[in-house]
Amino acid sequence: MTATSISLDDVTISAGGGIQVGAPTGGDKGLGTVNVSSDIYKNNTAYTNPDFVFEHWATGRIDRFAQNDGAADYAGLMPLGDLQAYVREHYRFPLIPDGPVGMFERGDLALALTEQNTLYLFQLEARIAALESARS
Repeated sequence: MTATSISLDDVTISAGGGIQVGAPTGGDKGLGTVNVSSDIYKNNTAYTNPDFVFEHWATGRIDRFAQNDGAADYAGLMPLGDLQAYVREHYRFPLIPDGPVGMFERGDLALALTEQNTLYLFQLEARIAALESARS
């Protein structure tokens, strides 16, 4: 197969190769890839962080980030024992759906889980500090 390129202003699609948007460094990264020189937006909006996890932890409710995807269904941090039982049964985190989801939703879920893991570290640090001060 002969490689062919089609350019439409700032988009280059290479038959047998990838898609380039703008003038990304490195050029064509190969079959099935997309290389962009700037950023990706969804429906003309920039990616936003979920942030409702930290808001719920800090205030006990979600007001400021209530419009963010996932906020309406967020029940708060699970006790670690409950989380362990859930993962053992379902082989995934509670926020992750069974079916496939798009890149933007998956990114939100990954960040929300990272925020939750940070809260678990806060809890563990507080427990360690309490144990250390009890020994003194």
